[in-house]
Amino acid sequence: MRSIARARMLKVTDKDKLKLKLDFLNFERVFLILNSFNTGCEIEADLEVDDFRLVIAPHEATQFLWQGKSHTASLNNGVVVNPGFKIKNIRHSRSKTLVINTSYSTLIKHLEELTGEPLRSPINFSTNIDLTKGHGAHFQKIIKDLSFDVSYDKGLLHDPG
Repeated sequence: MRSIARARMLKVTDKDKLKLKLDFLNFERVFLILNSFNTGCEIEADLEVDDFRLVIAPHEATQFLWQGKSHTASLNNGVVVNPGFKIKNIRHSRSKTLVINTSYSTLIKHLEELTGEPLRSPINFSTNIDLTKGHGAHFQKIIKDLSFDVSYDKGLLHDPG
């Protein structure tokens, strides 16, 4: 299994209570990762050059910082983290994030298969996705249903450790 990220803690609100809960599903080329911290913290992570992530905070908003800009993930706003950035994540106590993680190369390969054409230039995705309108609203419904299912069936996602 490949690593999720190289990360380090910058700040922890209550070191005695620090606990990370990490659950995931592996769908061949896509990981669905649910993580939560039971105390507030700041994390700095170097994402792999080939990582592509969509982050949603289903309960309480969480903040991401990179390239001098702040991005907020919530149930109404997804944050797309394009590959190759060093990011800082500021988490509140008992915050959860749902991460859809795949490799950028897998995504590009799939796009090339769909279009039948090789990609001529790199693709950069918008950083924020409005999950209240259009296709975003449909995706939000899926996330709400999944969050409910995970809350109801603790065995749906499993803790690798």
